[in-house]
Amino acid sequence: MASRSNILVTPQIQESQAKISSPLLQNFGYVWKVNGELSELSCTPERIKDPLCFSEEAQATDALLKLYLRDLKDVVSCVIATLDEFIGEAKQRNLEQNRGRKQVREHFFFSLENKISHRKEIGPTINEIKDKLVKIENKLERYYLMGSGLRRDQELERKVQSVSFMSTNSGFSIDDSGESDLLLGRKEDANIILKMLTSNEFDRREVPVITIVGDKGIGKTTLAQLVYNDLSVEKHFEIRVWVSVSNAFDVISLTTAILESVTLNHSKLKFIEPFQCELQRILRGKRFILVSDDVCNRNLFSWNALRAPFLFADRESRIIVSTRSETVASMMNPIHTLNLQVLSEEYCWLLFKKRLCTKEHDIHPGLEAIGRQIVQKCKGLPEAVDAVANHLQNKVDKHEWEMILEDDWWVPEENK
Repeated sequence: MASRSNILVTPQIQESQAKISSPLLQNFGYVWKVNGELSELSCTPERIKDPLCFSEEAQATDALLKLYLRDLKDVVSCVIATLDEFIGEAKQRNLEQNRGRKQVREHFFFSLENKISHRKEIGPTINEIKDKLVKIENKLERYYLMGSGLRRDQELERKVQSVSFMSTNSGFSIDDSGESDLLLGRKEDANIILKMLTSNEFDRREVPVITIVGDKGIGKTTLAQLVYNDLSVEKHFEIRVWVSVSNAFDVISLTTAILESVTLNHSKLKFIEPFQCELQRILRGKRFILVSDDVCNRNLFSWNALRAPFLFADRESRIIVSTRSETVASMMNPIHTLNLQVLSEEYCWLLFKKRLCTKEHDIHPGLEAIGRQIVQKCKGLPEAVDAVANHLQNKVDKHEWEMILEDDWWVPEENK
């Protein structure tokens, strides 16, 4: 059985920073005219420190984080190897200058790839590596802010999350989307929620609650995001708010977060009553939707205190709550509870292929059987499928796929 030991990337990040700041590399950047590219590359390791520290601690309880860390480790190893090549070239140039040779070469030999690159290709090579780092940085940053069962500290637990999906899918319509990646196996569920959001059948003085219940990694947040961003929801509700709750359920902090999300202003109030009065004033007569994501707290008093200002909103307002707990869902007295089921193996396979394939390239026939076994081990959890597919992108070595299949550290802990 493969080792389940934690993956540490911090030492490599520190090594890469030391190399980037070395005089030899700065000299290389000056000679080959890639100072700007190297400067941009140096910013990412600095930005990633806090999310990386959090991720290295949280990986023990989150297989997806471990996937991202393994990907990051691979990219940082590539960064270090590339920087070593540049530093080696700088040393060689110093030797040649000492021997009286001053001519600047136009080509650079990359021993890593066993190829010769023109001067103009050095910058794009650095940018390509930087883009890979940034891609993983964004994933870790999302975990750092939104959490995955653990939090960096209590403040982050209370922070309203501005999920990037919300601002990039304006005009998205579930009905017109066909069977997109995000909707695979979830379109019927999404339409059930949409109907309840826009129907006046459930209008009442107390804002109706719809709950989404399911295990970690099953796609609760993704489904809520799809509904939240649907064109009909954007048009129907005057105010939309998304708040990620997780373990902390501090009424003052959550009320503050909702108020600041609505007003886009930082509030300086210190007590709950002024916050709720202000939120009550803003919501009065307005049709709003609140998505409360990843609720764990079972304190009914806290929940009732939080939604007190909502009583003054328009009767067509709605609340969506996602949770892993059926007890929490029942406590909300919902008009409907959607118990999210795992995806079928065939839907998981389709999702896996959509993540890996392009119009020009399908999965290699020699890898399909291994890929299906990998998907089977995901146990119907779309987040696991998505993570392992992203890890295998651009990898066509059969041995690498077999290693992923045999190495069970990426399998959801509860399904091992």
